[in-house]
Amino acid sequence: MQPNKVGAIASYVLTVQFLLTLLWIVVSWPAAGISGLADAMAQYFRARISESLPFAVMNLYNVSFAVSALILALRLRRLFAEFPYRIDFAFFSIVIAGALYVASGVVPLVAAPDLAKVGDESALNALQGIGAGLLLGGTMASGLGVAVFAWVGFNSGRLPMLLCSVMLVAGLIETAEWASPAILVLDPLLGSFWSLWLGRLLWMNRVKDRNEQANT
Repeated sequence: MQPNKVGAIASYVLTVQFLLTLLWIVVSWPAAGISGLADAMAQYFRARISESLPFAVMNLYNVSFAVSALILALRLRRLFAEFPYRIDFAFFSIVIAGALYVASGVVPLVAAPDLAKVGDESALNALQGIGAGLLLGGTMASGLGVAVFAWVGFNSGRLPMLLCSVMLVAGLIETAEWASPAILVLDPLLGSFWSLWLGRLLWMNRVKDRNEQANT
């Protein structure tokens, strides 16, 4: 399969993941409104600890974000290799984010069910805080990576300006996700838009690296 097709599939998978995040927001939306959204999402997650399959899916969902983001970042790193310092910074930001996403999924998956069985609420509360911290650390790192990828896209002139603008805003929003409940909605909303658009460009082979361009 062509490398751009692989990157496109990863980008489309990200779109699905962002849309699933929006669905999670909808189903856990609190009566108090957006100010209580983070707590409501955490409670929705916590309520499924005793349900083995749903709990495993929710945690492995974080891990899946790491896989799709890393595959897409690998392709973008190759496509924009003429900007080595910035593209490497963006790529390794995504690598760090991926590690944090994996940890945010695996740690609760392994530890939470046993803690729930013995009824250790204090430990569960601490674990919930640790998981949230790992996840927010991941979103900050990935947001920084997306913003720098957008910067490279601007400089290269090989991505649409509007797409780069959306990616830049989305990345900056992600870096501040811990600060405001409203960002919990804006992050997946903008993410689903830019990932779908970028996936389409890659699938149609409208973004090529310098070597490919020289041969066409």
